[in-house]
Amino acid sequence: REDTAKDILELTSPTTKIVSQGIDQMMVWEKELSETSHISVLQFINRLHECGDSPVATVMKAAVNGGKNAPSTDGTAVFSSDKLIGFLDGEETKYLLFARDEVKGGMLNQKEYKDGVLTSIALEILQSQTKLKPEYSNGKLSMNMDIFAETVLVELGGTVDFINEENKEKLKKDVQQTLNKDIQNLIQKVQKEYKKDVFGFGKVVKKEMPELWKTIEPHWEEIFEDLDVRISSSIDITHSALSGKPLKINN
Repeated sequence: REDTAKDILELTSPTTKIVSQGIDQMMVWEKELSETSHISVLQFINRLHECGDSPVATVMKAAVNGGKNAPSTDGTAVFSSDKLIGFLDGEETKYLLFARDEVKGGMLNQKEYKDGVLTSIALEILQSQTKLKPEYSNGKLSMNMDIFAETVLVELGGTVDFINEENKEKLKKDVQQTLNKDIQNLIQKVQKEYKKDVFGFGKVVKKEMPELWKTIEPHWEEIFEDLDVRISSSIDITHSALSGKPLKINN
């Protein structure tokens, strides 16, 4: 996000005297947050030349850390071939990683309105798996995306008990709906604004339907723009990391 890479490398790393080494450590740690894409130079180069899987890269910026400007990640950069065409922020990057089956951790945040109370809830992602299955019917291609995520309840605001089974089931359904909607919104944004398949849908079609891919590859960008993606998610809240039920204080 700065003018040059030099501007980043002249910053101060909070963990080491060697800035590039500090950036490398930060990339390893932040991989567990699923808020930035981690892609090697070799992977980037390969995706430059592969139809159906457009390249992306981690975004770096300067941010205040301990009173000093230090390197920080800032979502994902989207490319058309080797030309930068736009950005995805941290939240959007998380949904990109869900679509690509590359989520390694992070949080799902949910707002629940129940019993007249608005409650902020945070679920930590323990593990996640996404399966993509292309479908071709009546001359039209579509993509089915099935997501499973195992989570743990780590933060609960307000006084409503979302640990009991009834409320926990409602929470699971609401989180699933929110995740489906957020991923769908990102896909539609990329289709409309960037028109580049950063999700690797074309790569999946090539693997699952090689004969069909031979005929549609020259037109993949146009097909991707109108590709219907059906998303279904299953969220499992395995347990709660909270010490107990929310406290109710009587005035």
